[in-house]
Amino acid sequence: MPQLSRSESRFFCSGHTGFIAGLAKSVDLLKTGEVDFCIVGGVDSPLDMDYLHWLDDTDRLKHQDNPFGIVPGEGAVFALLRTDAGRASTENTPRVVLRAVGFAAEPMPWYADQASRGDGLTAAISQCLSTGVRVDNCYGDLTGETWRSAEWDFAFLRNGRQFAHPLDISHPADIWGDTGAASAAMLCMLAHDELMDIVTPRRHSLIFAASDTRLSRAACLLERIGSDEGGASWHLR
Repeated sequence: MPQLSRSESRFFCSGHTGFIAGLAKSVDLLKTGEVDFCIVGGVDSPLDMDYLHWLDDTDRLKHQDNPFGIVPGEGAVFALLRTDAGRASTENTPRVVLRAVGFAAEPMPWYADQASRGDGLTAAISQCLSTGVRVDNCYGDLTGETWRSAEWDFAFLRNGRQFAHPLDISHPADIWGDTGAASAAMLCMLAHDELMDIVTPRRHSLIFAASDTRLSRAACLLERIGSDEGGASWHLR
């Protein structure tokens, strides 16, 4: 049975963007041949009362007088990332591969008391959209807060020509709440499952996330491919 290396394990403490940072690091390790596979996870739960009080004190919680606030949620997702080297030739099934990751810093975050132009999220998404890529559906960590929507609006306007359906964006935080550091992981899980859905065939899914306490903005592109195509494949368990 494969063993996990605790000494090589890493934590990415960047909130919503941490899972994508973990994916990027895993790809680097796989490309160099240092490891055969990586397990990347995102976990969060609003058990810290100081954190909840901070959200309340900064008027970020959703309530009757603040309809654009967040609803705290919790979640946990772990993904197995591996290359296709050594894959059995008889395994003739479609799979989902990680095609690209993008990172950028937001120069005007929401807490800077100035209007954001969404430059960071725009750049992160742009890094994932190589020439010819057309995004079939999009998954974002929109939680109801206006600053997230504003950044996405700018990012979409600048990259929208590569989206097949402009309004086809899923933001499940309105169902399961703001899952914090698990956000990008849960979005990737959802995108993975929907890409493997044979009823509604899709090829490319984009996932984006923005940290609320740091400048980091991140995105990743997943692609469904056939058994004869290559890539860094990863599978959720």
